Amino acid sequence: MVQSIDVETPRVDPIDPIDPIDPSSPTAAEAVAPEPAPGPGRRSGTIASGMRWAIGAYAASRLIVMAAAVAAEQRFHGANMARGPWPKVGHGPLYLRPLLRWDAAWYLDIARKGYVHSGSARHLRPLSFFPLLPMLVRALSWVTGSSVETAAMVLSVVAGAGAAVMIWLLMHRLAGPTVANRAVVLFCLFPGAFVLSMPYAEPLLVAAGAGALIALADRRWVLAGICAALATAARPNAGPLILACFVAAVVAIRAGREWRALWAPALAPLGVIGYFAYLAVHTGDALAWFHSEHNGWHERIDFGHATLSRAFSMITHPHVSLGARGFDNLLMLFGVVWVALSLWALWRWRPPLAVWVFALVTVAMAVGSMNIGPRPRMLIGAFPLVVAPAVRGRAHWVLAGAYAIGLAGLSYLIFTGQSVVP
Repeated sequence: MVQSIDVETPRVDPIDPIDPIDPSSPTAAEAVAPEPAPGPGRRSGTIASGMRWAIGAYAASRLIVMAAAVAAEQRFHGANMARGPWPKVGHGPLYLRPLLRWDAAWYLDIARKGYVHSGSARHLRPLSFFPLLPMLVRALSWVTGSSVETAAMVLSVVAGAGAAVMIWLLMHRLAGPTVANRAVVLFCLFPGAFVLSMPYAEPLLVAAGAGALIALADRRWVLAGICAALATAARPNAGPLILACFVAAVVAIRAGREWRALWAPALAPLGVIGYFAYLAVHTGDALAWFHSEHNGWHERIDFGHATLSRAFSMITHPHVSLGARGFDNLLMLFGVVWVALSLWALWRWRPPLAVWVFALVTVAMAVGSMNIGPRPRMLIGAFPLVVAPAVRGRAHWVLAGAYAIGLAGLSYLIFTGQSVVP
């Protein structure tokens, strides 16, 4: 098995059957010879330095988002920027108002009041939001005595920084520190990274999901299952982690009859199972989440028909406006193009099979959604695609600059109106 730490090129991972070394090649013996491992001090120093780099990249990218929030507040000075087609949110400091819009308001409402148990389809909409984030916000508010809004913003900053650190650690494990540095910059500047400054569950999903993939690569099966369970308690699009754990376990069992690997897929679904069990007791309907999605939000899977139709209509009849959802079709077009290019970058990278499975199924869920589609906020959940260009891409800084412009523009549109749905 190749043991490589702090190298810049992707390595063959023991859970990845892709691109194996040909034993008949002249350099096969050299390729499988283990490299001298760095001492504990050097390795810990590299990781500490990388974590500081990740936090710095996160902090720098937040300046872009906060600049957009301040600009939005200045444009609508005196208005409650958190007001819209979502639950009412407390006023709070001026700089917080643009960050408490959209789904953030739903999460805060759940943290404050809990889940409803009956009512019309519209009243059951909160059931679509998984419980990990509102539980943590409510607990932090209770412990600190702060408002729900303040607790949510503190948690979003901590979770966002944690997500950046976990992305760095994942890429360090799979591709080395130099690639990890590039990857975390791309992740923090990705246009969908505006959610790393808002009370959204995506930072928790990314942090726990990256932790699960690291643990799978290290064959720490129980830890992988626990991380995946936390992710599945945070967001429904963490479900592909369950499949990734299963695939990694199958490969490990076939390769070395490592039956302990079954802990990962056994533990991974506990988050979503726990939430559905709660809904069964709380509402009397174990399928309440599906009914909320279908009847409350009119969401369903159409296998990409709506996404491709809206992207194609943007090509044949280009149109954008500042009205409600006026930029959505343009986002669909950009999303489809981005997915295609990122899949090519992922193919060139050839990461472990578990990473492949998670990325492909996650992006397929976004593309296959009738209303949501591959918008940036959903694509950041497929984070292996976000960071894939950092592995072999030679123009990653150009891409980072383009991402930064997209992050600033998208943040401003989301904070100032309803022309873009996050």
